[in-house]
Amino acid sequence: FIRTQYRRRGYSEVVSPNIYNLKLWEQSGHALHYKDDMFTFDVEGEEWGMKPMNCPGHCLLFGSMARSYRELPMRIADFGVLHRNEQSGALTGLTRVRRFQQDDAHIFCEESQIQDEVVACL
Repeated sequence: FIRTQYRRRGYSEVVSPNIYNLKLWEQSGHALHYKDDMFTFDVEGEEWGMKPMNCPGHCLLFGSMARSYRELPMRIADFGVLHRNEQSGALTGLTRVRRFQQDDAHIFCEESQIQDEVVACL
């Protein structure tokens, strides 16, 4: 059902990597707030982390090539697997998990398109 809705609404479904170099999380500002809740490990002397969210990866995808304003809005959907190492007591009950799959999307648009995009999501 949701994939049909995505296609009708102009979203492109992507599959993003499960791990990224921690430099990406530092550049996006996510490491400052979420690093303590991430699964991190060493790869050839550099710190990498399993993704706790899709935002930075989708920004990488958007920025991977020069784009024209004619391509906007660009709507990206992802059913990616996320991993969080949240501390005991951070959340309660079934909401505190280590691995979960999230239906997630990001919209890249011009400022003049924001209102229409928000209304279309509702």
